[in-house]
Amino acid sequence: MNKAIKKIPISSLFVLIVLALSCVWVDEKFPSKQGPILSEEINYKKDFTQYAYQNYAFASIAITNGNYKEAEIYLKEALKYDKDSPYLLIKLSEVLVENGKIEDALNFAKKTVDLTPDDLKAQEFLAEIYSQLKKFDLAISQYRGILKKDPDNREVRLHLSTLFIRLKKYDLALNQLSILTKNEPELTIAHYYKGRINLELKEYNRAKEAFLKVLEINPRFLPALFDLATLFDKTANVDMEIETYKKIVLLYPNNTIARERIIALYYKVGQDEFAEEHMDEMKKILGPGDLKRKRLGLIYLKYGKLSESIAELTSIVSAWPDDQEARYYLGAALEENGDFDKAYQNLNLINPDSSYFVDARMRMAYILERQKKSDKAINLLKKTINHKKENPQLYLMLA
Repeated sequence: MNKAIKKIPISSLFVLIVLALSCVWVDEKFPSKQGPILSEEINYKKDFTQYAYQNYAFASIAITNGNYKEAEIYLKEALKYDKDSPYLLIKLSEVLVENGKIEDALNFAKKTVDLTPDDLKAQEFLAEIYSQLKKFDLAISQYRGILKKDPDNREVRLHLSTLFIRLKKYDLALNQLSILTKNEPELTIAHYYKGRINLELKEYNRAKEAFLKVLEINPRFLPALFDLATLFDKTANVDMEIETYKKIVLLYPNNTIARERIIALYYKVGQDEFAEEHMDEMKKILGPGDLKRKRLGLIYLKYGKLSESIAELTSIVSAWPDDQEARYYLGAALEENGDFDKAYQNLNLINPDSSYFVDARMRMAYILERQKKSDKAINLLKKTINHKKENPQLYLMLA
């Protein structure tokens, strides 16, 4: 949802303050603190509107400073003097949203809409509140009501589309998105959403068409590039998947996610030299011990590059000794490389609360078996079970 509150420009704030000051009677002292002008302090013969403006001016200052709790106090006080002001009501509703009081915000937004049935912005805000409260039918009804009055309202139609997507009502979402792209053929986000929906529905040709349209409009649109690569993965088109990731790293050289994937793909198809080129680029981007380099160690391990995997993961656990994933896979790499003692030492450091604990203990038992230490292996597995780490495989190993 768009931010409900926007900072008030200094020029507008100045006008508000001048207006507030101009309303103060000559014999009244300006408050020494910016406290609300309490209703009981007011001479009821005076015009209440001036005090509504004063409290609103102070609320505006509070909003500008990001103090929404204080703004709430001022706006509530302002409404005592102008209780049916749609502007004050919607502003208080926006502030209540910022303060996490969504149900309270709903009441003030509904009152605003009742007072100003032609205010489409207020209706849109009410729909957003309904959506936050998961009152989706009411939100949809509100959005549809706005579109009947203003069918060309792009923002509202997009909100309605995303709400349908959220509810997995894909046909309804696609209908709204088609209206948007018909009205605005270059509306990137609408084409992108159409692609995402069709990808979810496994309508791969339609998804591809939508993503290519996005990239025709904006060749650097990163989400569409990644989703297009995902589409090629799902349709087993490895060559095009590689080409798409190559395009990403060409446009965004420091995008480590794309580089990780292209490395894995090159290893998968046996083009190790290209994988190593991207590995070298990754190492230039990420220094030794950078936690993101853990992925390199895991990729090396997956494709049997044990020495390289051990080097990367050793660097990670040296810098991040509590990283259980890196520690576990370092132990696994060492075990596969035949260095059982070091493997056992690392696996033994896995925390009992870690999700890797049971697997680590099973690997340790295998190591003990290989070292002809069957009694120790059995005791280790029994201790693991007694540690309330039950796993069917543990019992199978003991059988």
